[in-house]
Amino acid sequence: MKADYRCVTATSQAEIEPHLAAWRDLLSRAVEDNFYLSPTFLSAALRHQVQNRYLVVFVYRHEAGTEQLVVVAPFSQACPTLKTPFTVLR
Repeated sequence: MKADYRCVTATSQAEIEPHLAAWRDLLSRAVEDNFYLSPTFLSAALRHQVQNRYLVVFVYRHEAGTEQLVVVAPFSQACPTLKTPFTVLR
């Protein structure tokens, strides 16, 4: 059976909160600790970001009737410039 994946994006602290339990579970399954990708660090950093131009992507894997968070990736959004006329993710 092939797994399906679902991506959810969050651009505010309120949109991140529903994913915290799954995020903590993902951290408990991680091979290596990475404090900089923990909910505690990222939530604090994003809460104090001045421009609020960030995006957090949550990727869930759905297989055999269960859904599990498998990836969390934070991005910042760069404003358009003359060199890059579109908003880009970093």
